[in-house]
Amino acid sequence: MNKLLSTSKTLLLVATAGLFSMNAYAGDRIIYTDAEEQKIRNICKAAKSDKVYKLRKASRNANLSYKEVAYNVVCNGNDIIDFAAQHQSYKTASFLAEQTGDVVIQDLAKRQNK
Repeated sequence: MNKLLSTSKTLLLVATAGLFSMNAYAGDRIIYTDAEEQKIRNICKAAKSDKVYKLRKASRNANLSYKEVAYNVVCNGNDIIDFAAQHQSYKTASFLAEQTGDVVIQDLAKRQNK
C-alpha cells in the first residue's frame, strides 16, 4: 500500500509539472483575434499578388508600418519577403526589402528578355 501511495504521488507530481510547462509554453505564443489574423492573411495575399499598392493598403488596414510587416509577418512559415519571392512577386518583395535596407530582389530572367 505504501508503494502504491508513493507511486501515485510521483505520478501526480510529474503530471503537475507537465501542466505548468505547457502553460509556460502557451504563454510565449502570441494569440491573435480572428480579425487580426484576417488582416495578416490580407497582407500575405497582397504580397503574393505582386501589387505594391495592395500591400500598402493591407499594411495600412492592419495599422502596421512597412518595416513591421517586413520584419514580423510570416506567411506559410516563411518571412514575407521570401514568401513573395517564392511566388515570383518580385515587386512586392523588392518593396519590402527596400524598407529594411536589404538587397533588392530582381527577376533576372525578365531583365534578360528586354
